[in-house]
Amino acid sequence: METQARFFDERDAEALFAAACDLRAYLKREGINETDIRVNATDGGSWSLLSGDSSYDTDHRGYWGASCLSVDDDDERIVNTLAEMIDQACDHASDNGVCGSEGIGMPEREEIERIMRHVAK
Repeated sequence: METQARFFDERDAEALFAAACDLRAYLKREGINETDIRVNATDGGSWSLLSGDSSYDTDHRGYWGASCLSVDDDDERIVNTLAEMIDQACDHASDNGVCGSEGIGMPEREEIERIMRHVAK
């Protein structure tokens, strides 16, 4: 069975932004200043946000972008961080021969930023 590509869209952006904001609130509650975060995109087009020490990640499939999240990050900084990580994951996919017609949909950086900024409003 062939997997249909599903391009990164506002649903993905909303989910990643909400997860990052929830994580920021958790860090504040727990008195943690920052944590490592990673965006993962799978061949099927799903996107997820992971946090903490990457050595605990057990599933290494898909395409990745990495950064860190601070309790001091405002929504705009979170948007910029997520856009950068999504761009990294798209670059990783491209480096591995995955194009927009299969696997993950790979938007251009400008489109990623447009989508992320719309979600943060």
